[in-house]
Amino acid sequence: MRLVRFTWPLTILVFTILASFCTAGAEEATWPAWRGPHRDSKSPDTGLLKSWPKGGPKKLWEVQGIGNGYSSVTLDGGLVYITGRKPHADEKIEYEEPPRHIWQIKGQGFYISTIDEATGEVKQSKDVANAYYEKIHPDGRHENLSYKGTRASITIEEDRLYIATGLGEIMCLKKDTFERVWTRNVQEEEFDSGVVGHGWGYAESVLIYKDKAIYCTGGEKTFMVALDKMTGKTLWKSPPNGQSQYGSTIFADVDGAPMLVNGSRVGLMGVHAETGKELWRYEFAKDNMANCNTPIYSDGLVFWACGYGKGGICLKMTANGQKVTAAKAWQTKDADCHHGGMILHEGHLYGNNKSGFVCLEFKTGKTIWDSRDLDKDAETIPKGSVCWADDMFYVFAEKAGEMFLCECNPKGFKIKGHFFAEGFADESGWTKEYDRTMGPSWAHPVVAGGKLYLRHFNKVYCYDVETHRIASGTGPSRKSLSGS
Repeated sequence: MRLVRFTWPLTILVFTILASFCTAGAEEATWPAWRGPHRDSKSPDTGLLKSWPKGGPKKLWEVQGIGNGYSSVTLDGGLVYITGRKPHADEKIEYEEPPRHIWQIKGQGFYISTIDEATGEVKQSKDVANAYYEKIHPDGRHENLSYKGTRASITIEEDRLYIATGLGEIMCLKKDTFERVWTRNVQEEEFDSGVVGHGWGYAESVLIYKDKAIYCTGGEKTFMVALDKMTGKTLWKSPPNGQSQYGSTIFADVDGAPMLVNGSRVGLMGVHAETGKELWRYEFAKDNMANCNTPIYSDGLVFWACGYGKGGICLKMTANGQKVTAAKAWQTKDADCHHGGMILHEGHLYGNNKSGFVCLEFKTGKTIWDSRDLDKDAETIPKGSVCWADDMFYVFAEKAGEMFLCECNPKGFKIKGHFFAEGFADESGWTKEYDRTMGPSWAHPVVAGGKLYLRHFNKVYCYDVETHRIASGTGPSRKSLSGS
C-alpha cells in the first residue's frame, strides 16, 4: 500500500508560522489529566467549527518519533505532554529483518516528551522508566507482551507530573526536569497485585484528590490505594475487589460524602475518599475479556459501560451521612462499548454500541436512537474514542487514523466533517494491510484552546478547529474510503 509522503522542512515552517500567528495573545489551553479537568472528556471550548471543509480542518503541526503507545495527550502551560516507548539509550537493538508491525519494533524505554502547543517544537524528551514491552521472570526468562507501548495519560498538578507505566510503576516527577520525586510499584508486598500487567498492562491514569494520588493496584490485599502526592507514602488501602482493569478512578460528592469509584474484573466499587473504607460494591461484567471504560457520575447516578457483549449498568447512590449505598437503577445491552468511552451531555449518554453509536436517556436507560438505524452514512463510522466540545461530538476511529465531527443530540446524529490523519491512507482509502502493520488507534482525541489533538503510533497531530481560522486541509475523501 502506498502511504502519503510530504516534504517536511517547508511544510513545518509554514505550519509553524501560522500556528505562532494564530495563537498570539490567546489564553493557554489546559487539559491536565485523562479525559480533561473533570474526567468527563468534555472541553469548555466554544466558537468552534460546526462543520469541516473537505479534507478536514487545517493541520497546524505534526510531530513524529515520540515512541509507540496508546496514551492520550495532556496540556498545561503552553506544552503538550505525551508518553511513548522507544529504546533506552544503552539498549542494543538488532533485527534479523525489518519489522512489519509496530509490535515488532524493539525498545523498552518509557519516554515523556513535551511539545510547544503553538509551534509543534519538541521541547524535551526523556527516558524515565521501563515501558510495557516484556516481562522478566525471577528465573531470568523473558516473556513477550501484547500491544507493547505506553498506556496511561500524564496527570499534571502545579510543578509535578504523575504517571503509571504498563508494568505498574507509579511515579511522581518534577514537571520541568522529569526527575523522580518518588516511585511506588503495584508489585510491592504491601499491595500484592499478583499479576504483572493483568493481561494487557496497567492503563489507569493517576487521579489527584486533595493531598492524595489515587490508583487501583488490584490484588489479594487491596483494590484502591491513596498515596501522599508529595512523598508517595501510603495513606490508606481499600479492601480488595478483584483484579484491576483499564479504566481510571473518578471522584464524586454524594450529598456531602466524598466517594471514589472504579471498576475491576469483578465489578464496580465505591470507597470513601478520605478513609478508603468500602462504601459499596456491585458485581457487573465479571471475568469479562477486558473492562476498559472510565465510570461516569452525575445527579446521584454512577454509569459504567463495558464491551464484549456486556453493555452498561447504572447505579443509584443513596447517602446517609458519610455512608453511601448503591442499587441498580437500570441496565442495558445498548452500551456495548469496548474502549472509546461515553459522554454525558444534558441528560443523555453518547458513545459506542458495538460498531455503531447510541444515545441513551441517562435517568432511565431508554435507547433514544442507534446511529445504524438513523442514517445509511452513519453505518460507515467505525468504533472509536470520543470527546465533546461546543455541542459537537468528536470521534477518532480505531483504524486508519480516521477522524469525524458529528452533530449529536437526542433528535439524531449527522456527520459534519471527516478526514484522515496524514500517513494512514492513500487515495484508494484504508486497507487491511494498515491494520496488520500500524495497529489500532486507542488514544482519545482532545479539544483544547481551539485545537484538536490526535495521537497515533509514534505521532501527535494538531489541527485548528476554531471558527475564525477556517482553512481547508488535504487528504483522501470519504468517498474514496467507502467506495460510494
